[in-house]
Amino acid sequence: MARDHGKPCGTRHGIVRHPQETSVTQRPRRNASTSSPTSTPSPTPRGPLAFDPRIMFTLRASPPRLPIAWRAALCMFVLAAAGWLAADISAGLMATIGAFTSLYAIDRPYANRARVLAAIALALAMAVSLGVEAQHVAYAAVPLVVCLAMAATWMCRVLDIGPPGAYMFSLACAVSTAMPVGHASALRPGLYVLVGGALSWLVHMTGALFVRRAPERAAVAAAARAVAHFVDHAGTVDEDATRNQAALALHQAWTILITWQPASAPKDRALARLRTLTQTLHRVFAERVASRANTASETAALAAQARSIEAQANAAARDTSNATPADIAQTAPLPIGRLPTRHLIAEQMRLDAPLIQTLLRVGAGVAIAGSLSMAFGFEKPYWAMAAAVLVLHQGLNLARTLERSVARTVGTFVGIGAAGVLLAAQPGGLWLAIALAGLQFVVEMLVTRNYAFAVVFITSLAMLIASGGHRVADITALLLARGIDTALGCAVGVAVSIAFDRYASEITLRERVAAALDATATVARHADTGSVSSVSALHARSMLQHRLVALSAAYDNAVHALARKARQAQRWHPVVVATERLAYRVLAMCWEIESSDTPGDAKPNETSDALPDDARHALANTLAGIAGATHAQQRFTPAAPLPEEFATEIRDLIDAQAAFAAAHRDTI
Repeated sequence: MARDHGKPCGTRHGIVRHPQETSVTQRPRRNASTSSPTSTPSPTPRGPLAFDPRIMFTLRASPPRLPIAWRAALCMFVLAAAGWLAADISAGLMATIGAFTSLYAIDRPYANRARVLAAIALALAMAVSLGVEAQHVAYAAVPLVVCLAMAATWMCRVLDIGPPGAYMFSLACAVSTAMPVGHASALRPGLYVLVGGALSWLVHMTGALFVRRAPERAAVAAAARAVAHFVDHAGTVDEDATRNQAALALHQAWTILITWQPASAPKDRALARLRTLTQTLHRVFAERVASRANTASETAALAAQARSIEAQANAAARDTSNATPADIAQTAPLPIGRLPTRHLIAEQMRLDAPLIQTLLRVGAGVAIAGSLSMAFGFEKPYWAMAAAVLVLHQGLNLARTLERSVARTVGTFVGIGAAGVLLAAQPGGLWLAIALAGLQFVVEMLVTRNYAFAVVFITSLAMLIASGGHRVADITALLLARGIDTALGCAVGVAVSIAFDRYASEITLRERVAAALDATATVARHADTGSVSSVSALHARSMLQHRLVALSAAYDNAVHALARKARQAQRWHPVVVATERLAYRVLAMCWEIESSDTPGDAKPNETSDALPDDARHALANTLAGIAGATHAQQRFTPAAPLPEEFATEIRDLIDAQAAFAAAHRDTI
């Protein structure tokens, strides 16, 4: 995009008198290598059928999984062995459903984790009891699993439960609809599952005996690595992607340090110190976003500071002393972290909201898969229903839904070979417990690295549990049923995703951009008043971060949708990038203002980087105008000079919107 390269008038924090002369390369204190939105390459639309088979054989990077794997394996072994010792292996295998409690809440602080795990164990037990009770009502299985899958999806998404999410609750209910329990009460299987959940709770919580703040430490360390990675890639084509990843990591750290702490959290020094370190880390992030580091040495120093925070977090988490008043005061004010749940629920109460769309997909997928499986006379229709939930409950984009479905189907058909060998060997007693534990361990080590590989072992694990510890009369029929049911459920999931992608009404990218600009303007108005640390200002900053995450997710989903929709989404790429850059600059400004207003934060012999009052006022008015014009689908023309510090980002956004409107004969 060619422009005249004239010099803007005014001081570093002044007003650009000639905004039409402001170019990307003239941004004060910004590296010349930083690319504009129009020069940043946008993702190529993949379309739903552009599946890369190499992903089936690729090991991805993954956070440490060893603690998760050994917890899950230990619970599986103890429960199966207990059933063998009690001469009731079937009861032990029922209890292993409760062992899946150990897969949840892996990143939550221990106090919060205790409550979440208890609720999950109880929910799994209730799901099993409901499924067993449904055996006494004709044709009740499919409606029950549909309702439970939708309810579990809702709760897991709203409460941010995380993987494996609604799948395990749906699987537990679906399996129990065909569980051989005879005339026993529906409460007995539920109690077995609850025992398994209680054991998982105990094993999961043992870490608190060693390093009580280990989850908080891990979150801060992960954020430090992400920020350092962003600083290393500033000024490159990967800057926007690494910035978004760092912002997400910081948001997650604040969620763990603030939102998921009990209101009466002990004021221990470890928590206070970790909060202080995260504040420092966020200021490093803001400094890089604001391009305060120009030279290679300044950039390297910022990256080194971020990496040093990881080491400091490891040391701080082991501090068992009580916090002093000075420690607590040093952390004020604190970000909000995750928005209140009531707000997230209210936001999703519209038909085109992502969560409602996911619920409808899950309901339709489970109903169709279950009905088809029963119509075809399949022996175990719950496998088809569970497979449909698996590929739909996370609300993945169409490309990832296809990848997940292919990986699940191929992994299942490969896994039934290994499962056949295990079933033929008929391990019993202690050997069965060892086999289950070993398979569970391998699954948890592989599931985040290569899902298809993990499914091979998941299939063997499921077959051993389904056998009930008894000899299977027709192994071939059982394995074939597993493969066919899984393929049916996955195929239904993909078909439902394609149908919704083509016909369902969704929140448009235009709405997402407008919402992000609204939130940016709100934050700028708070900055204009000089109050960026009040409760309302902190909420506005958290809302802006939430809007940016939603915008990024909406664009990613759209660009990986059906080919036509993906091409339409790609045209929005310059506008999305420009919106994100402007919004993150405004958030960085808030951290600068906050730092300059906090005693002890200012550096000796260094002037504040915060904008003066006239520039803040001009910024707030300009952003409000851009947001209003975007809602009205009109082009925005600045009526007043732009604040020099934000001239590049504002001009890039205006130009991107104008280029979009001109190219597509549309209005912004």
